[in-house]
Amino acid sequence: MLGPSVYLRAMEMNRQTLGQRVSVTLWAKQYLVFFAIALSAIDFTVWATALWLAYGDTVDAPLVARGSLLQAILHGPSAALVTLVIASLALTAWLRAGYIRSVVGSLHFAPRGGAQWLSLFGLLVITEAINWGASVGYRAAGSSELLNALIYIPLLTIGFVLLYADYAIVITGLNPLAAIRRSWLSARRTWFVSFVVLLGVSLILNTIAILLGEQLSGRVVDALPLLVAYVLTVGTVSFFADVTLIIAYIDAIERGKIPSGEL
Repeated sequence: MLGPSVYLRAMEMNRQTLGQRVSVTLWAKQYLVFFAIALSAIDFTVWATALWLAYGDTVDAPLVARGSLLQAILHGPSAALVTLVIASLALTAWLRAGYIRSVVGSLHFAPRGGAQWLSLFGLLVITEAINWGASVGYRAAGSSELLNALIYIPLLTIGFVLLYADYAIVITGLNPLAAIRRSWLSARRTWFVSFVVLLGVSLILNTIAILLGEQLSGRVVDALPLLVAYVLTVGTVSFFADVTLIIAYIDAIERGKIPSGEL
């Protein structure tokens, strides 16, 4: 849950606009962009490795095949692949919790406790199941632009619902299901900034993925500069989005738009 220092900082900023709060936080926490990039690197490396284990040596698969970790397991199940996926989700939950705590307080590399870690792990499992459903839909749609759009729109809607879920787990101390309900409430109460951030991030990352995906060919070593650029971009964009949404979440709590604790 939010500590006294977070509420005190929010009270000190209560005369500032949301944009000013975001700007101040970005400036104060700019070093966390490297944390975000590291998380992006872990996600991408695990994703690429899982697809390689499942499908073989296809360098462009991580960017253009719309695969998912669960899809990789189902396609080529193995002890190594299952272990990789579970370990990566556990590690991501651990570091992601520390990252969110670092945005709202001092630097952390771990969750507050086991319950917070397990809750975030559970949310990642739910998210991965959604990614799997999307990957199945995209594969079935093939090259049909209409079907792809029909899949992307509800997927974007789900993303809107889940936008604040991990923040609700780490900042407010909720379990995964309660965090999803809180996220939906938060997204509706802060609909404008939530929609702008979600749409902006989606457009930027999808455009970059398509552009880079079209250029990837040959050996992984040859494509490494492009992959590094992709990871750096994803991490940087994620950092700006995370700070904006976290501050929007705290601002909504302070202004009474959403509860500060469990309903």
